[in-house]
Amino acid sequence: MTKLRFLGDLSLLGGIALAVLVGCLCYWLYRRETLQAGLAYGRLLPLLRSIAVGLIVLMLTGPTLQHRWREGEPGRLTIVVDDSDSMNLTDGESSNRFKRAVDGLLGYDPDLLLKLAEVFEIKVVRGSNRQTTELWSSTLEQITDLPESASAWQPSSYGKATELGDLLDREQSSVVVLLSDGQINSGTSLVEAAQRIPFGQRPIFTVGFGQATEPPDLAIVDVEHPDRLFRRDVLTGKVIVRDTMPTGQSFRLQAWSNDILAWEQRLTTVGSEQRSISYSFPIEKLVVASETSDQTERSTSHSEFSAIPIDLQFRIVDCPSEANTLNNSRDVHIWGDLHRSKVLLVDGRSRWETRYLKNVFERDNFWDINAVIAEPTDLLGGDSRLPIGNRPGQFPSSRDDLMQYDLVILGELPAKALTQEEQKWLVDFVEQFGGGLIAIDGQRSAWLAPELAMLARLLPVQRLENESSDVEDLTTVQLTPAGRSLAALEFNDGEKTWNRLSPFRWLARTEVVPGGEILATSKAASVDTNLERPVFATRLHGAGRVFYSASDETWRWRYKLADEVHQRFWNQIARWVMRAPYVVESDFVSLDAGRMTYKPNDAIEIRCRLKQDDLSPLEHANVEAIIERDGQRALSLSLEADSALPGVYRGTAANLPAGNYTVTISASGVPRQALAVSTKFVIVEPESVELNKQNSDIETLRRVAELTGGRYIPEKELPSLIEHLKPLSHGRIVQSETILWQSYYWFLPVLACLSVEWWLRKRAGLI
Repeated sequence: MTKLRFLGDLSLLGGIALAVLVGCLCYWLYRRETLQAGLAYGRLLPLLRSIAVGLIVLMLTGPTLQHRWREGEPGRLTIVVDDSDSMNLTDGESSNRFKRAVDGLLGYDPDLLLKLAEVFEIKVVRGSNRQTTELWSSTLEQITDLPESASAWQPSSYGKATELGDLLDREQSSVVVLLSDGQINSGTSLVEAAQRIPFGQRPIFTVGFGQATEPPDLAIVDVEHPDRLFRRDVLTGKVIVRDTMPTGQSFRLQAWSNDILAWEQRLTTVGSEQRSISYSFPIEKLVVASETSDQTERSTSHSEFSAIPIDLQFRIVDCPSEANTLNNSRDVHIWGDLHRSKVLLVDGRSRWETRYLKNVFERDNFWDINAVIAEPTDLLGGDSRLPIGNRPGQFPSSRDDLMQYDLVILGELPAKALTQEEQKWLVDFVEQFGGGLIAIDGQRSAWLAPELAMLARLLPVQRLENESSDVEDLTTVQLTPAGRSLAALEFNDGEKTWNRLSPFRWLARTEVVPGGEILATSKAASVDTNLERPVFATRLHGAGRVFYSASDETWRWRYKLADEVHQRFWNQIARWVMRAPYVVESDFVSLDAGRMTYKPNDAIEIRCRLKQDDLSPLEHANVEAIIERDGQRALSLSLEADSALPGVYRGTAANLPAGNYTVTISASGVPRQALAVSTKFVIVEPESVELNKQNSDIETLRRVAELTGGRYIPEKELPSLIEHLKPLSHGRIVQSETILWQSYYWFLPVLACLSVEWWLRKRAGLI
């Protein structure tokens, strides 16, 4: 194959530009002379001289004909340089593993790659998975230039996982050289990939980088934290730290929010593989700081925020002897709620369940509870009625007041405790306003009363008549598949917690209705009555959710466990059932994007509520959510109208890359200034395991080489690679060059132009 190349000190583009410039100047000067003389060849003579001068100038580009051809059958060689995060470690040396690998190819023996190119068709790639970046190649068709410095091959960012086994499965070269530390943490293992290659058919030569023993290091592996807290809450959780340092060295673990040090603990290393460090600190100061920084946005958009984003970074500091500081921090993003969620607890009598539930919500700053207990309407107590009003302990006196609550808990109500109108308010609260309802049954069969039929139709179950209220011998609560998949029913040790809870002594007999879903069951312990009966059930009703408990004895779970289970259970259920508030609201727009933090594959539900000038719901509008990432538009998402809630629109975004996102709304017929509200969310990459192991896995690299008929080569013996590879090629690439600017091929056109010009000048009488 023959190819024209330009190897001179002047580039081709520079040479062409200079040749055109000098040629035009020559033409202009010579043309003036020939025009003044009135010559018949006034244009041709300057043109011939300009061409000759231009060709002479182009000689500075070093035009060369390069001839390449195969002799025999040269092998195909691929050199893979691992560019995962672990190759960015220095091992106590001045440069990292990746740079040492590149220096080994380019620096130890400057002719190493060129010598290999004589016997192989070769390419050098950089990558840590199936996606690779070609750095250099030399084939029969083309040879690229080697870089002047190794920095030209440096990646802009290192890979977050090592999947080289998948890369080897795809690679079809006859010989592969792998420069890596061997720490494969994702996809197919290197050994599995090597076992699929017949011995000697595609030998793999491995070059190991990094020290064989685990270097001393501290790393934050994970941070356990809640997604949302009330502003006066205490943020508690655990920091998972990997500690491979020698024992007794001091360091500090800190939590920062912008420039505010929120928490700090002094610790010493213990040399354990993994340790858990608990943290606890109030977030009110952080919420106030975030409110102050967002004051400009609040004033310009006239918005009311129900929650403020709090950005935290946990850091390890003051441990100078560790090998790697890249894994010493972890970002955390949560919502800090500015207003407490309102819950209305209503019961016909002060049962044990009611008392304990009231205490659960009163002790938690997240909730603002109003407990309403029915009062007898006569001296004999034959009938009861709920106190009505707008003070604590009273049922709301108007529909609008009821709609201010986020959650309603209904116990056993007397048949005439609520009017039909008040029951209709509760139905609207669930169906139209998306409120959450928890119904707790009891032994008085109140939910069977015809007067409460309107409310009973909200339940996911139907009460069976003529049931016995006797004490039963029941088994512990068992979760159904639907219950096991529900995060609101999860405990730290899974179903072990459910098995050690005290069983109920009474359970309402019910059957699930269409649309209902059973979450947990129990059954009579006697052999002859083995039928599973619903304990907890749920259903979506309109825009809201209803949760039903067939027993009022969850307070028995406090036996020997106190609040360990009971309080957590009801908090999780309440937060799951309750109406989710909008993060930001203005006079005309309410907007929310769910959690503060998502993973790349998570679905993000965007919802908004639009109002007209008279504050009535805006229906039948074309609504879009504009999602921007770091100031650039990432997605325009069409929102669909919610058929159950007038003026509410929803849409789901998915498959967004990691980054910080802002959501705004665009709607037809609504002025842009009226839509000037926004909310935020963050998509974070899954926790990387790339740096969990920082030593070189020499045994894996050696095993891969042995299985394929290759050879393991230590880092310092990289220059010997050519000696091991040359015998594997059965041919060579031969190259020769014809230097045009030193040959007759270039000289003859110049001479021809000057000769013709001389002949014409002589004919014109100028000689």
